[in-house]
Amino acid sequence: MSADALAPLAELEAIAGTADFGFDAADRLCVGVPARRFLHGGVAFAACIEAMERATALPAIQVSAQFLSVGRPGDRVLLAPRISVKGKTVNQCVLQATIGKEAFVAAQGSFGHRASEIAHAIHPPSVRSWDDSIPHSVVYLLSTRIERLFEFRLAAGEVPDRSGWVGPGGQNIAFWIKPRNGKPLDRMLLAVIADLAPIALHGALGRLASGNSLDNAIRFVAPTDAGRVLVRVVVDGVRGGFAHLAAHLFAPDGQLLAVASQSVILRLWDKL
Repeated sequence: MSADALAPLAELEAIAGTADFGFDAADRLCVGVPARRFLHGGVAFAACIEAMERATALPAIQVSAQFLSVGRPGDRVLLAPRISVKGKTVNQCVLQATIGKEAFVAAQGSFGHRASEIAHAIHPPSVRSWDDSIPHSVVYLLSTRIERLFEFRLAAGEVPDRSGWVGPGGQNIAFWIKPRNGKPLDRMLLAVIADLAPIALHGALGRLASGNSLDNAIRFVAPTDAGRVLVRVVVDGVRGGFAHLAAHLFAPDGQLLAVASQSVILRLWDKL
């Protein structure tokens, strides 16, 4: 398999004469069953972050995005970032992503850095290490494409393995993940990984479940060039057909790298 086939990120192209960027929704970046394939939300989110970082020439501090429509294989996505406020150390930026004449994603974020020696973060959960975790896909119910891009090891919780699966419920999930192409993780890849949060719904509800993303948000705590991360996902609440999830991403040494959140339309299944 070629290196391009294992690249989990979109390739942004600067559009001459503008401040905009574009990319093609390559099939390798899409998920879902063959008849209803769509651009993975984490890939679109990461593309928005990259476009705003390139527009501000500053690293992302926090970014949030609302999904307004769905991208399909072969779609051309246009990203239009605009700096709304320039500060001494922080710039605020907004972005509109469109496909043709249709609104696709609305994003906003803060970008910059400040020198400070003050540091504090929560500790990672007490779960199995990478070496002690058995290789186990946590996303095969969502997409075999994601499985091709990343290697997974289940550190805590359960993953359904059959139709009619029933669990005790009330369980969170923790998993290790690393890119199969061997490249180190960066902010954009953390954003892609954070979008996998709906896999926690199975264990929380004790039945087969997933969700369609309404939004994504990520707050970056520390820079990283780690080759893998530990992701712990908590389902904060489910009611009225919607679910709200939170994820913490840790480096192998236990350092907190990012905090993410997501709201989804709840989807319940009876069979795999």
